[in-house]
Amino acid sequence: MNQATRVPIWVGVGVSVVSLVVVFQRADLSQVASILVQVDQNTMAMAAALQLAVTVVLGVRWQLLFRVPPRLAGLVKALFVAQLANAAMPLRLGMIVRAYLVSRSEERSKVTILATIGAEKVFDALASLLICVIALSVFAPEWLQWSTIGPRGLMVVVCMMAVVLVTRKRHQLLRLATQLIKRYSWFRRLNLRQRFEDSLEGLVGLQKLRTFALLCCWSVAIVVMGVVVNYLIMRALHIDASMLAAILLFAALQIGNKLLPAAPLGGIGVFQFICMEALALFGVSREQGVSYGLLLQFVVLVPGSILGVIALYRMRSSLRQLEEEAGKQRD
Repeated sequence: MNQATRVPIWVGVGVSVVSLVVVFQRADLSQVASILVQVDQNTMAMAAALQLAVTVVLGVRWQLLFRVPPRLAGLVKALFVAQLANAAMPLRLGMIVRAYLVSRSEERSKVTILATIGAEKVFDALASLLICVIALSVFAPEWLQWSTIGPRGLMVVVCMMAVVLVTRKRHQLLRLATQLIKRYSWFRRLNLRQRFEDSLEGLVGLQKLRTFALLCCWSVAIVVMGVVVNYLIMRALHIDASMLAAILLFAALQIGNKLLPAAPLGGIGVFQFICMEALALFGVSREQGVSYGLLLQFVVLVPGSILGVIALYRMRSSLRQLEEEAGKQRD
């Protein structure tokens, strides 16, 4: 691990430690333990099952982005291993791990797989923004600040239009790339044309209007399922808060996850701090907020990570081996 990698890791660890200290200072841990003991286990089990279903739906959506769809079971297995990697490895290397696993099992270019994952992120951002805007306009219009949401929404829409445009003009872009490579020899040494072609291959699924519509629908479904998981955890802890709280908490956790990719163990500390402060806006006690953060993080990380461990065992591999192999692979 080089020095450039160590810096963001230690920043993430530091932020997690500070967040945990703040959480421990503001919440009575004995009350937190008492609240967790009283959790409704049936509702918690429903939340855990729905969270696992989210991963399966992610696999169904991911499959749509390929010209020749890989096996759904292989994609879901890669997603569970990636979830384990994000919780256990530095810098959340799950994206690289799942790209490597699918490229190895399906004999596809890793660049192509990474392009499909990048397209997923754009759809995720658009669906999350749409759900938040609709929820705020219906439940809390006074919270809807277009001066804040507008620029972010415009950026997401521009990214989506760029992805679609690149897909539609695929052949023209390849011809342009070929001309540039012929002119500059160092492009050939880097094998840039093949990498560019592989990346465009990962976006070819967007050429069909039906596929694009399905991707939008599945993306909205994934966000809705995530919000319902949040709401079920509130019900399991007997927290009397509205669906709006679950929606805003979903948005807050998504932002926190993007800002702190190096936070260890799935963002422990940061995760609880966000839940505590977000739920406090709805009159939820600090102790209930911390309890909620602990239980939600357990539901989001642990069942899927266990399935990731089982998948690794069946592959007779380990996260360390995957990290080394993925780092050595070159397309």
